[in-house]
Amino acid sequence: SVQDYQRERVQSRATQFGIENVTRRILFSDGVNPGDNLIRAQACDLHLDNWPYTAHSTGMDVLWAGVPLLVYLPDYHDETSDTQVPKMASRVSAGLLHTLGMPQLITSAVDDFEALATRLATDRVAYTKLRNELLEKRQSSPLFDVVSYTRVHELAYLHLFQLFYDGKQLEPFDVPPFQRSSEIKAAQIEENRSKDDTREGQEL
Repeated sequence: SVQDYQRERVQSRATQFGIENVTRRILFSDGVNPGDNLIRAQACDLHLDNWPYTAHSTGMDVLWAGVPLLVYLPDYHDETSDTQVPKMASRVSAGLLHTLGMPQLITSAVDDFEALATRLATDRVAYTKLRNELLEKRQSSPLFDVVSYTRVHELAYLHLFQLFYDGKQLEPFDVPPFQRSSEIKAAQIEENRSKDDTREGQEL
């Protein structure tokens, strides 16, 4: 089967790189539903990302599970480098980390990738500090703030509809600045309070 072939190929490649006892050290698991997958992901210590096709929804899952995501992204801003600009699929996981506020997990050289992976695997103090930072930012970062993400999209759609309704040509426009859901709720509470005060004043 395809699954058996994939397992054999991974084990074969690992053996070629000098990894011993691959059947014991490399574990495979069957597919499960999304909820169980998030629970299972918490058993991992570190997610080593792929290149050139990086983690997308998988990256979101492991970060939400509190697992550090280690990414390799060549430094294409270096004018002396021959590296071509990576395509979108190669930049997604780095974008997730930038949005989360943890760019220190993005490496631009293979040697740096290996060195950081080794350090996090052997230095428990550094690893625990990093994971605690991830768990904290998971709650405050725009990356997982679905309420605010939805609100920004809704405002963009309303703007597009208004252009269509007014018979205007479509032009580039900026979406509203991102607001955390907690800020939106606070603004809504204040707005409702102002309306209540106005209503009471009118009744008086």
